[in-house]
Amino acid sequence: MAEWFLLWRWWLVLEILGFVVFPIVALAGRDLEDKGYCIAKPLGLLLVSYVVWLVSSARLMRFGYLSIIVALLLVGALAFLLNRKTFSLREMPWKNMAAADLVFLAAFVLFAWILRHKPDLYFAYSEDFVDFAFTQSVLRTDYFPPQDPWMSGQPVSYYYGGFLLAANLIKMSHIPASFVSNFDVASFFCLTATAAYGLAANITRSKASGLLAALLVCGAGYLSGAFQFIAAWTKQDFMGYKPLLTSGWKEWLLSFNFWDANRIIPGTLNYYPYFSFLQSDMHPPTLSYPFQASFLVLLLMFIRAPVSLKKPGRGTSVLGFLMAVNLGFLFFIHSWDFPIYIMALGLAAILFQRSWIRLLAAAAIIAGSLVLFLPYTLQGVGGGFQGIGIVAERTPISSILEMLGPLLFIIVSMLIIVSARAQLKGYQCALFASLGLIAIPVFKFPLLVFLLPMVAVPAYLILKKDTSENVTLSRSPERSEGAGEGSFVPARPNDSVPMHRDASLRSGLRLRVTFSEQHKVLLFFVMLGALVIFFAEVFYLRDALRGPVARFNTVLKLYYAVWLFLGLAAALAFRYTALKLTGGVRYLWLFPAIVLLAASLVHPLAATAGWTSGRHAIFGVGRGTWDGTAYIKTVNPADYEAAAWINQNVRGTPVILEMPGGPYSYSSRVATLTGLPTLIGWGMHEIMWRGDWGGVGQRTNDADTIYNSRNDAQTMELLRKYGVRYVYIGSLETQKYSPDGLAKFTQRPDLFRSIYDNGGARIYEVIYGP
Repeated sequence: MAEWFLLWRWWLVLEILGFVVFPIVALAGRDLEDKGYCIAKPLGLLLVSYVVWLVSSARLMRFGYLSIIVALLLVGALAFLLNRKTFSLREMPWKNMAAADLVFLAAFVLFAWILRHKPDLYFAYSEDFVDFAFTQSVLRTDYFPPQDPWMSGQPVSYYYGGFLLAANLIKMSHIPASFVSNFDVASFFCLTATAAYGLAANITRSKASGLLAALLVCGAGYLSGAFQFIAAWTKQDFMGYKPLLTSGWKEWLLSFNFWDANRIIPGTLNYYPYFSFLQSDMHPPTLSYPFQASFLVLLLMFIRAPVSLKKPGRGTSVLGFLMAVNLGFLFFIHSWDFPIYIMALGLAAILFQRSWIRLLAAAAIIAGSLVLFLPYTLQGVGGGFQGIGIVAERTPISSILEMLGPLLFIIVSMLIIVSARAQLKGYQCALFASLGLIAIPVFKFPLLVFLLPMVAVPAYLILKKDTSENVTLSRSPERSEGAGEGSFVPARPNDSVPMHRDASLRSGLRLRVTFSEQHKVLLFFVMLGALVIFFAEVFYLRDALRGPVARFNTVLKLYYAVWLFLGLAAALAFRYTALKLTGGVRYLWLFPAIVLLAASLVHPLAATAGWTSGRHAIFGVGRGTWDGTAYIKTVNPADYEAAAWINQNVRGTPVILEMPGGPYSYSSRVATLTGLPTLIGWGMHEIMWRGDWGGVGQRTNDADTIYNSRNDAQTMELLRKYGVRYVYIGSLETQKYSPDGLAKFTQRPDLFRSIYDNGGARIYEVIYGP
């Protein structure tokens, strides 16, 4: 029961952040149904964390409770000053706010309950140790940037913005750090779901569309699960999946092999968002996901906002600031996302309400995002980026259909209907289709068959001035000159009643009909998703990986944005297509659409059942807790107790020596569990982040020498070189290093003072003397 109070404390902190910042967001989102409340919580977390980070980076205040309180007060004061004359409780969209909070709470409780059945911070086949080590390092830091816990004496060379957000939530809610992976992932899951819900609901004014968007963005998955189901049902291989022969369907669910679906595109790793959240993955691509969604809501505000140099307006200025902070944080959390959303902002400025002022506003937002995060930008963190390469082998269409088939079916159906209703000429359709077909043999690029129409058709229709699509009309209480009572005039987006073009003709008016805003935004999301896929098919970002896995990270990381764009587009397209089709054709379309959507839920549901069953766990599952390190207490109690002692008794970031780590193994555990920097942690990861093989190899050799050497002078010279203050000797060190080498730590009390010994782990403090 005590852990549930910790969970509600975490939830309460997010609620408080949302309410404090909502008056600021409402100024920018005044034209939305919920005034932007669906993203108040993530923006609240960003704004408070930004102030905390900025004052600590400038060394004006230490990172801690006081700096967080000051930041919260400053943000609250800003909200008050901006709204002191205009704020009104009566004008708050209480019903829409309640609906968004209900989505948030339901998603939070559901996902937290799921993670309670699989809480462990794994080291094998997972980045959990990486993420927890960085989070602990941020918690220990006084000023930013934090120290790299796996390479002592060096600042973090990885994007650490997401870990800063997690550390702020830990300090604000005052919970043990070992709970962060599960609470943080559960909250980021529901923040994404709420933002997706709010975005679709604001565009369509339909809560059903909002719920479908939340489901597709956060809950749906690949068709792989349905393929595995069919293989088990037919007891034969199906689409490359072997049947899992079990005694019944319940046993099939509990034994479900969820890992078979993560290598769909050859040479890459493929995760859909729910699968990453289910892993309790606190890695940057997952941590950035809710803030990608929040930026899209801000982008909707940008599309709707009037821009004027003479009177920019307070709301417009606030919107620009919020977009700059959000965009900058995307670079700070996961820099791979930054260019994607620069592209999205630039295209929005070009395609919607085109003017040089709007382009200037977009450029100012991009420049602002860089200026606001100069302390991080000047640090020169590259995340291992080494240039851009050209993809040698294209992705098969079958792979994309397995990953995105249900979304593409709905989107392509919508594009066909839109093209017909917009009276796209036959030669135009033939041109789009022929270009795609020609691309297969000429460029050996089969995905262009649907990527080209997904870019060309939306761009054409968004830019097209006149179409035969529905127009948004409303009755005007005013009588225009020459118009009789009951005439219709074009309406604003917020007080509209949809009317068909033939209705306007019956009323005796001849109107120039334009494609409605919500449909343009839908097409815009389609185009963005297709452009990101196109980039990943032509280029890859070079890092430490080479050969057949050179584009491994590019596909893994960019496809999170693809899923967000196409998930939102499919939710909006489903409503559009279902409303436009009539009679038997509607049901003829609805049947395969619903079947495909149901098929996309098989893998998420089966993976949840299989993962929480405990049959795939290495050490079993610590059910009934959200403490991600609880299993270590059973597996290696000596390390667990020693880490707890360090966390209680050692302050700051002194260097501790432990055995050099190997990737995806139980190693570097002291640095991971405490945040104290060690000589070298998982070396392969440091090579990927820094691109420095020599530094990693030298540190590994030096660490081994310190433990094995019988030469005290050599030992002390190396310890002094790296500024080591503590030496850790646990079961791993005892197994790897020679007893004679380890004996010096006991035999030379003048050089090594024993400060901790629980029988299985010992800690020595190095005495350097005068």
